[in-house]
Amino acid sequence: MNWHTLSIMRLEVLLTLLVLWELVADLSVKENKQLVVNLTILFFGIITLSGFIPSANATLFGSMYISDELRFLLKNILNLSTLIILMQSTGWLKKPENLSKTGAFYLLIFSTLIGMDFMISAGDFLMLYLGLELATLPLTILAAFDKKVRRSAEAGIKLMMSSAVSSAVMLFGLSLIYGVYGTLHFSEIALLRDTSTLSVLALVFFMAGFGF
Repeated sequence: MNWHTLSIMRLEVLLTLLVLWELVADLSVKENKQLVVNLTILFFGIITLSGFIPSANATLFGSMYISDELRFLLKNILNLSTLIILMQSTGWLKKPENLSKTGAFYLLIFSTLIGMDFMISAGDFLMLYLGLELATLPLTILAAFDKKVRRSAEAGIKLMMSSAVSSAVMLFGLSLIYGVYGTLHFSEIALLRDTSTLSVLALVFFMAGFGF
């Protein structure tokens, strides 16, 4: 991985560094949690602005990762939406009973965002699946984040159960897709255009798992 690759994947790389910084800050800072909140929003704002820097179209890791203007636009929309959510959540995090949860809250939010970014840039089914799992698992914990609310715990359990079932169905569909086409890349599968019963069944299993 060189500097060109890092520049293409700058949003994912910067978000990963922000997750590591948040983890260290949450373990180190015990008193002034509000400073951590303000710095986290500031750093994420800088990352959001970096997404508007023009970047060349590129394919990385054997076309598993694709970057172009449309995908950057979608990531920028996600970043702006997440920034709005972070700003709206500051009032909730300022409450004394929630100050100790700031680190976990931000770690889950940013981990989900990294998974969504990988889904957007996915060039094959494997990258799409990995991004989906990276986005879903933190989201499951985030759904059950408020321990005092019964509906929050119920939502987390239901999401975990449905995501486990959907992952199994999706993996079965992916195995059928690879068995039929011999590849998982979107561009190669589009050229083959196999309309056999098994190929249709494979896509049905994958879409069923993805739909969950």
